[in-house]
Amino acid sequence: MSLNKKLAIIFTVLVVLPILFSFYVDYLDESSNVIDLSRSSRYTLSFIFLGIIIFSNLLIMFLNYKSIRPRSFWYSIPITVIVVFSLIFYFSYSLSNFGF
Repeated sequence: MSLNKKLAIIFTVLVVLPILFSFYVDYLDESSNVIDLSRSSRYTLSFIFLGIIIFSNLLIMFLNYKSIRPRSFWYSIPITVIVVFSLIFYFSYSLSNFGF
């Protein structure tokens, strides 16, 4: 399997799926009584998913760096995602500690 396919699979499983899971957990919690989560449990799951997303992008960048022919695509996308989700993580953590 080529490195490009490996990085695409890692990106799909460790970046896209946690984003979808975080939205799906909120939808399930609000729409039915299947999952009865408190608000703090939903925030905890969101922070865990954000951490997985950030560290998986670091893994993608590291694997691309160690490859024989690094591709600029696998640098630009993870860096952008890391910056965006780090800001989301920072602002959501700041607001949750502010008392909202």
